[in-house]
Amino acid sequence: MTMDGRIYCAGPSFSPEDCIQLAEIASTLNNKGLMTYIPHEDGLYSHYIEYIKSGGQRAPILSRAVFACNVFNLIERCNGVVFGLNGRVPDEGGIITAAISYIVGKPVVLYKMDIRSKIAGDDNAMITGLSYKFRKVSKLKKIPVELNKAMAGAAQKSSPYQLPLNVKTAVALGRSIQEMIDQKITNDMSKKSKALEEIIDLCEASEWYQKFVI
Repeated sequence: MTMDGRIYCAGPSFSPEDCIQLAEIASTLNNKGLMTYIPHEDGLYSHYIEYIKSGGQRAPILSRAVFACNVFNLIERCNGVVFGLNGRVPDEGGIITAAISYIVGKPVVLYKMDIRSKIAGDDNAMITGLSYKFRKVSKLKKIPVELNKAMAGAAQKSSPYQLPLNVKTAVALGRSIQEMIDQKITNDMSKKSKALEEIIDLCEASEWYQKFVI
């Protein structure tokens, strides 16, 4: 796997408060010289939402492309995950992101300043167990410190991980999708619409979609 040092910022993005949390996490990491990946800004998600609002007829296929794009960025471009847990319950997409990161040996840092919890001040052990030594960070400034510890621990315990074929082909598709996002999606709506249709065509014709989705 080749990584460019990004950190995947996971968490909900359904409200202004959600987006502020992700922006604060990213800013904290950026200030320490770390690049970040925020799905609704750097990937396909926001374009997918715009496509739905515009009445796009092939949204189900584009949603699969969103998945492949995020899986690629997580597995191949990012060194770890910071998961914002603030809220009544953890974001379901963030849970999956953290779980995949854990499985492939990438460090997970949990950030939570919300006092709501499952039992006696703690969260579900199946979530906290994904992090470095079952720990959570409650202050933004401590995220880079905890991330450094987690990355050092992961490096000591890392071993080659063979991706299953369904994941490997999703990553391959996601790589091509991200390249198209970077090269072809602009603020010009007509060009963006054309690029999204090309991404949908690419997804629909891919080995991953043909073998594992339909």
